[in-house]
Amino acid sequence: MSRVILIHAASFVMGALAFRYGKGQGNYLRTVDNALMFFNLFLAIGTFAVLRPAEPPIFPVSLLLFTHAAFMPCLVLCQLNMAIFSSIAFPILLSWTYFKVPQVNEFWQQHGGSALFYSRVIDGTVAIGILGIVSVLINKTLYSMRKTIHQAKKLGNYFIEKELGSGGMGKVFLARHALLCRPAALKVLTPNQENPQNSIARFEREVQLSSTLTHPNTISIYDFGRTDDDTFFYAMEYLEGIDLQRMVEKFGPVEPARAIHLTIQICGALSEAHERKIIHRDIKPANIFLTCRGGIYDFVKVLDFGLAKQVDSMGDPALTKTGIIHGTPKYMAPEAVSSPSQMDHRSDIYNLGAVLYWMLTGQHLFPKSSNLELLVDHVKTIPSIPSYVSELSVPKELDNITMKCLQKDPKRRYQSVNDLGEELSQLKILSHWSQKKAKEWWELHFEQFATTGETFPKIETLPFVTQKTSVAH
Repeated sequence: MSRVILIHAASFVMGALAFRYGKGQGNYLRTVDNALMFFNLFLAIGTFAVLRPAEPPIFPVSLLLFTHAAFMPCLVLCQLNMAIFSSIAFPILLSWTYFKVPQVNEFWQQHGGSALFYSRVIDGTVAIGILGIVSVLINKTLYSMRKTIHQAKKLGNYFIEKELGSGGMGKVFLARHALLCRPAALKVLTPNQENPQNSIARFEREVQLSSTLTHPNTISIYDFGRTDDDTFFYAMEYLEGIDLQRMVEKFGPVEPARAIHLTIQICGALSEAHERKIIHRDIKPANIFLTCRGGIYDFVKVLDFGLAKQVDSMGDPALTKTGIIHGTPKYMAPEAVSSPSQMDHRSDIYNLGAVLYWMLTGQHLFPKSSNLELLVDHVKTIPSIPSYVSELSVPKELDNITMKCLQKDPKRRYQSVNDLGEELSQLKILSHWSQKKAKEWWELHFEQFATTGETFPKIETLPFVTQKTSVAH
């Protein structure tokens, strides 16, 4: 058996030993791992310099570097040190054997002399340097993946499968409960860097408020918690379907009977919240989600109680007073602009009127591009009547209901969502929409999107801040 094969075999055994004894998590084992790897690199390069001086130790060095990068998690700096050590050790050891080992010097004199020697030193150093750079990149990629997986395992009893979306308040992941294997939408929040403790405390308080809601048309919160590094997360039911924002964008205005059917369900969810003195403060199409539940089509889920507030609360003022305007400019109630502290359940009714307007017309109340202009219009400008704008035939009674919701003065709006829902349920046109029609609509568009490669109705639209359209600016 040739000496080269023995050297390769020895390099493999060294790498295996380093993997066997250095993959532990303790600091001592990590130190042993690093020391063993540096020794192996030195030994492999030195052995080649003596036994095979004309052949750069590409194979043993790459085997050792890549084994360490792929199988032994370490900081990128550690892998970089090994790559630098290999690139420096090769020319030093080769030069030392050239000048200090007679047999090696004699070999070079017989095979091209010093010119060939220096050429091999340069070539070998460059080759090992490239191998070192590649090993560092491999280590960086795999270390990042390990770190992500490690963090995912820390999020309570939930294992993260993939990221689904992100927004200004954090990221949303598809996750599964470790024991129940139930899918969940897991939101990991990004606290305010200026005051992270207050921010986390406020998030926790708001989720506690939301978790008390049990109406079937409200998104269900399963669990929440904080990790050791103060990462706050909560898990909620994972939904398959489409939100009103994208539905109207894709298919145009919603026929009046269907819009009434959906709005009544929203009223039901808000009614429970308002009875508990919880106001949503960010009702908008992106936070109204359509899905199928238990064979019921066009089932509504109200999302994103992340801005919810309990009025007349005795909580810490530092947690509730943020000094900012809450909501989304396109759907913001006038009092949210002029006097945010005076917002109450009637602000949600204004938001709901704007959502109903969007469904009936496919247009926003005020088609402005500037947020400042939008805020001014909400306070001062009367929007056009839906029937004047919509391409559909909107009944006069529905015009009146919508415009009453959009009154500037809260006293002139419906004083409760129950009143609004009751008046909507009295409209004769409501009978024009049925579960049969809803089923036909879902089945038709399921087939349509299946043939074009889209995953409708399994569109990954998620509660809370999951899309650019659902982030409050």
